[in-house]
Formats: sequence, C-alpha cells, structure tokens
Amino acid sequence: AGMSRTFGMAGAFWLVRLGPDPVGVPRLIDPAFPSDLILQTPYPNPFNSTTRIAFQLPYPSHVNLSIHDQQGREVTVLLNQNLTSGSHEVRWQAKDQPSGMYHCIMDADGFKISKGVAFVR
Repeated sequence: AGMSRTFGMAGAFWLVRLGPDPVGVPRLIDPAFPSDLILQTPYPNPFNSTTRIAFQLPYPSHVNLSIHDQQGREVTVLLNQNLTSGSHEVRWQAKDQPSGMYHCIMDADGFKISKGVAFVR
C-alpha cells in the first residue's frame, strides 16, 4: 500500500517509500469562508443593555447559542438552528437579568466554545 519505488544494482533491490498512504479525499478550502470554528468575544464587554455576539462557521452546521449564569444555569437560548458556513451575528438584550458575569456558549455540531461577558446595570 502507499506509493513506493523499487530499484537495485548488482542483484540487490531496495524499496523506498515516497509518501504516506492516502487515507481520504482532501477537502477543498474556499478562501471566502473561515477555516476554523470561531466565537468572538461579545462586544461591547462589559455592556449595560445589548451586546453583539459574532461567530464564524467553516461549514454548514446546526448551532445552539445560549447564555449561562455563573452557576451554569441556562438563562436564554439566542439561537438553535441550522446555519450556512460563513460569518454570523446575534444580539443579546439582558434587560431581565441581574448584573454579573455570564457565559456565551456555542455548540456547533458537537464542538463547544465559550466566552465570558459582563452585564452591568
């Protein structure tokens, strides 16, 4: 298996491996789309009414974007749907929440990323 060449001299033969065995089909990267799953730090941070949460998806994904308090309780779900690859943005209005630190948690097809955000009344 793999790519190899054989050669020899005076009755002796050598086997030289030139590269690894292929294990799959390479994925073509479109430079217009991000190559990694990215959740940006909410802006502004700290905030007193509304903050912007931006993220990038390298491929179409089911995304759940939720806010959790310091005790890990889910406060709200901002997004729970299938999205296309590329850049996306949602806003969180924390008008019904007390001041404090919160965690913005993004789950995209099982990959989770978390960013902290401070809400100040």
